[in-house]
Amino acid sequence: MSDPAISIGDMTEGEFEAYLASTIPDYADQGAKATGMDVDEALAFAERQIKSLLPRGRITDGHHFKHMHCPAGERVGALWYASRLDDDVPHLFLYDIRIDDGQ
Repeated sequence: MSDPAISIGDMTEGEFEAYLASTIPDYADQGAKATGMDVDEALAFAERQIKSLLPRGRITDGHHFKHMHCPAGERVGALWYASRLDDDVPHLFLYDIRIDDGQ
């Protein structure tokens, strides 16, 4: 029997760019629905937010971008989280977790 475990590893720059290409419009769509903001305005807002959060892109300090693959190598999801110390207390913030729908 093969190991059913999912492997998690660092995204490559290409994976990161593809991830952002889908994440930003999704974030904008959610923002537009939640606030009633115009779709174009929501997209511009989402782009500004992401650029502000990630001034160095994938290598922004404290931010971690992971891919998830099944044992056969097929991508099954993505993960974005940030870690930091506040007053010597570790904090973790989960920005996004995506599980691919398998289609």
